[in-house]
Amino acid sequence: MDVGRVAIGPKNFKICEDSTEVKGKPPRHTPSDTAVDLKPDEWHKLRVKSLGERMAARLDGLERQAEHPHLATPKVRCWFAAGDSVQLRKVRVTQGKPF
Repeated sequence: MDVGRVAIGPKNFKICEDSTEVKGKPPRHTPSDTAVDLKPDEWHKLRVKSLGERMAARLDGLERQAEHPHLATPKVRCWFAAGDSVQLRKVRVTQGKPF
């Protein structure tokens, strides 16, 4: 079961909660959605925090936060989904400090 996610495209950066997700259709709740203009072939820095019903993400210094009761669902895994041209490097998962 998906709980929430950060979705990044060339023109948008959003935090979604997936309580209403149906396979093949986007989630009904997007508590945070911001326009961006990401250039191809450039590295971008992303940091994501999740605690209870709150999620925060910072992309290249642009920070967004979202809150939804479904985000408090216990998490059993963390994973990445990316298109063909996406590369990941220096991935770190740590137990951090509360917001």
